[in-house]
Formats: sequence, C-alpha cells, structure tokens
Amino acid sequence: MNTHPQDTPSAEQMLDQALTQALTPPALPEGFRWKLMAAMQQATLDDIAQRRAALEAEHQRLQYDMQQGYVRVRRDTLVLGVALAFASGAVAAVALPWLQARTGLDAATLMPTLATLVGAATAVGVWWWRLR
Repeated sequence: MNTHPQDTPSAEQMLDQALTQALTPPALPEGFRWKLMAAMQQATLDDIAQRRAALEAEHQRLQYDMQQGYVRVRRDTLVLGVALAFASGAVAAVALPWLQARTGLDAATLMPTLATLVGAATAVGVWWWRLR
C-alpha cells in the first residue's frame, strides 16, 4: 500500500473532525454581529482619540521646546551684544590713547580698526564656544 503523508490525516486533524461532529456550536445571540461591529467601531474611535491626544500633547511639547530655544537664542544674543559693547568700550578706553601715542594715528583711523579687531575676536570666541 503506497500512501502519501498528505493523504493520511494527522491526530490533530482527526481530533478536530471528531469534536466538530460531537459538539455543535451555540447559536449567536440576537444582534450579535451588530453589537460586534459597533464595539469594533467604538474601539477604533477610542484609538483615534487616544492617538490624537498623544499627538496634540507631543505638538505642545515641541512648540514649548521651540519657544524655549527661541528665548534662549534671543537671551544669548542680547547678552553677547551687551558684553561686546562693554568690551569694546573698555578696549577703546584703554587701547585708543596707547595706540595713538604709539602709532601717531588719529582716532578716526584707529576707532574702526579697533572695532574690527574686537568684533573679529568676539566672533572667534563665539565660534569656539559653540563648537564645544
């Protein structure tokens, strides 16, 4: 007798067939499918509402972070501008008379040069500080 493994039912398949013949499935209650569909739709709506609430919370958090970053940049810019003004004034008060005596140039020539040097030094300092 030449039987193929696919032709002979397994023990599990035989048990399933026997249970199907011995046990009849119970009847579904009235409106079962309608209640099932309504429950599935409500679950979908609840899931959508939860996702929306989570996305709105994340959006608010990101907006807050962005606003804080904006405030931080404005504060840093203001502090840098004030520090640069004081540094420029201090350098001008100390270095301008010394440079005039040393080089013999007038203030109209030295002031823009000194301002350029202080600005370049500040730019290099900010660049180095940002790279850290």
